[in-house]
Amino acid sequence: MNFAKTTLFGAALAMGLSATAGAAITATYGWEDGGTILGNYGDIIAENTADAARSGTAGLKLTDDAATGTPQAYAAFITGLAEGDTIEVTVYAKDLPGIDGNGGRIWGHYGGDANDINVYDGSASGLGSYSDADWTELTYSWTMAAEKENFILEFRTYNNPGDGAFFDDLSITVSNDNAIINIPTVIPEPASLALLGLSGLMMLRRRK
Repeated sequence: MNFAKTTLFGAALAMGLSATAGAAITATYGWEDGGTILGNYGDIIAENTADAARSGTAGLKLTDDAATGTPQAYAAFITGLAEGDTIEVTVYAKDLPGIDGNGGRIWGHYGGDANDINVYDGSASGLGSYSDADWTELTYSWTMAAEKENFILEFRTYNNPGDGAFFDDLSITVSNDNAIINIPTVIPEPASLALLGLSGLMMLRRRK
């Protein structure tokens, strides 16, 4: 994964990124561009589908495909953080049809390498409640621990293989406007980048 590209065009163009100097930044994402996840731990199936749309035309469908354990889908990778920074997340989730509750929830862990989402550096814990049969707002706030600089937002699935949850309308607010929020956007083709690049660069410069 080229996180430099994801930051430039994902954050500036696909997410809807807003900030003022010295303040928080907020990123929103609704899977409208065809993205799914940034990575995963354990066996999980991620699909971009209209069936998962709470708003707009698409959302994320996660299906548990693990015989044991709790699979994790990496929904965001935030780098450039410092001790005491806060990360506030809101996303809407709904159990896949036909399961008996607890389809999914949000969790987090620290990353040990800003260039590699797969380097684990300890659990950050997460929300105790789960999705339900109807769209449920899942909200949680993390505070960065000492000597931690990177954070991975997880969407977890529970119960049995074939169970899971829909996710849509993700919002992430970080208190440090020097942080970089990577999300699972689809990178535009080169021809599109030529048209969009200037406006994207201007938006990122206004973040400083």
